Amino acid sequence: RDCASLAGQTLHELNAIVETTDGQKWFTSMSGDISRAQGNAPARAVAKLPYIRTLWRDRDDTLWAMTYLGLYRLERSRARVSAVRMAVPGAETGDFSDAAQSADGRVWFASTSGLFAYTGGLFAKLPIVDENSKPGFRSLAIDTRNVLWASSVGHGLLRAEFGASGDLRWSWVAEPIVAGATIATVRVDIRGW
Repeated sequence: RDCASLAGQTLHELNAIVETTDGQKWFTSMSGDISRAQGNAPARAVAKLPYIRTLWRDRDDTLWAMTYLGLYRLERSRARVSAVRMAVPGAETGDFSDAAQSADGRVWFASTSGLFAYTGGLFAKLPIVDENSKPGFRSLAIDTRNVLWASSVGHGLLRAEFGASGDLRWSWVAEPIVAGATIATVRVDIRGW
């Protein structure tokens, strides 16, 4: 796709490009613009939100926009797009930055207020209260073994394993180079971690 046709957005402003299962391309800018391209037509602006950190698509093809001022789900049809701000109990700051989905279908969100799981239309905050989790979480990923990894806004990397009943057993990675680091991005590599 020719990026010059992105509804007036310059390339240095784009912070996410996502394709949905229907072949539509979605573009977000740091300034909060959401644009959509259908087929060969140029992208058109469809919504405006506060500063967008990223746009993410879950396995159900739902688009989630994480912003400094809240979490939004995009309700979309061919003719219309609306951004619905999600009420997330326990998210005092509203600053969301990343998402991942576990094998059981739960969608996990990283926020400066903590880690949140979304399932069945409800949010639940992961009950982690310690020094590393106080500033919240920045980035997260779930590996091929269904282990959740999340970086603290302060320092450290959380490792959480899902039990048979869906519960989580968590601990902080003790490796000194990781434990003392501020980790900007957590992603799964070709080996599954």
